[in-house]
Amino acid sequence: MEIVAQKAGVSRSTVSRALRNHPAIPNRTRQRIKNIADRLGYRPNPFVAVLMSRLKAVRKPDATARIALVSKFPFGTGWKDNPSVTRMVEGAFVQAHNLGYQLETFSLAEAGMTLERLSRILCCRGIQGVIILPTPKSGAEMKLDWSKFSPVALGYSLAEPQLHRVCNHLAHTMTKTLDHVIRLGYRRIGLAMRSDTDIRVDHTWRSGYLLYGDMFPDIDFVPMLLTLKWNKQTFHNWFLEMRPEVVVTDDMQAQEWLTDLNYRIPGDVGLTLLDCTRARCACAGIDQQHEIVGAMAVDLVVEQLQKNETGVPLHPKFITIEGSWIDGITLVSQDKPPRNKPAAKRSGRKSGSFVG
Repeated sequence: MEIVAQKAGVSRSTVSRALRNHPAIPNRTRQRIKNIADRLGYRPNPFVAVLMSRLKAVRKPDATARIALVSKFPFGTGWKDNPSVTRMVEGAFVQAHNLGYQLETFSLAEAGMTLERLSRILCCRGIQGVIILPTPKSGAEMKLDWSKFSPVALGYSLAEPQLHRVCNHLAHTMTKTLDHVIRLGYRRIGLAMRSDTDIRVDHTWRSGYLLYGDMFPDIDFVPMLLTLKWNKQTFHNWFLEMRPEVVVTDDMQAQEWLTDLNYRIPGDVGLTLLDCTRARCACAGIDQQHEIVGAMAVDLVVEQLQKNETGVPLHPKFITIEGSWIDGITLVSQDKPPRNKPAAKRSGRKSGSFVG
């Protein structure tokens, strides 16, 4: 590094900051120093880099070492009404503390809060790292001056810009669920969810469901319920026409709606959730490991901060976390047919969507 500094006519500290993309060094100077370093064959010592990262991690949290947690939920902490997002936030807070950072929450739904004002606040407080929580509605956009920040998005609900993001491995969540359902002996399967949910999961659940319909021709994957009118009547209309042996969904309301039809779970029909935890219910399904998703978002922000990477990435990273299967009381082995099970009404349709 000393040789690079001599060739470039700058101090050693300037070389160090330039090679770490420090914003205090002008772009032209940074590139000139990097070119000289490349010609000289300079390479950073990976063992020193690891050592410095560990030293930073064990330091006491500094008031200036903060990461912003940005939400579009109402009332500032409206995300607390969403169990999945709450778990992500809890995981993020724990990991931030472990790495010597503090999380500070900001809500774009607060009165008078705009993206421009948020940008000014973050800059004034010296906050560069930003985590965007899943938004209440899918397809959200945030036109912030991202060149000043090191951002990461949670989930797929933020459509623009395309940032680094962390989420559950949603495709495996569906395939893992169907694997367990088929292994238990269910042979007539139905997927039911909101149209908005389909967008929020980047169509991965619908894709996995249709794929399994092609892979397992001996199993009846009935036309899925995919609707904007997610209510009891629409669900009832779909269920009574399709008569699936098991319902795959992400919404716990389906259990109540099946009970309203006097169906016993799992005696008459099975039920499995694509997002559940033991703390929330006794349903069988997938724990999406939201705490780990939140913690990984902090890791990805810190990685950018340590490299002084800012702005919308040219090649966004998508980090996916595997979910875990949870056995529950809403599924039962089909080795022996349940008593008083209603006869299935064949739809004559092998795939597609039900129009409620």
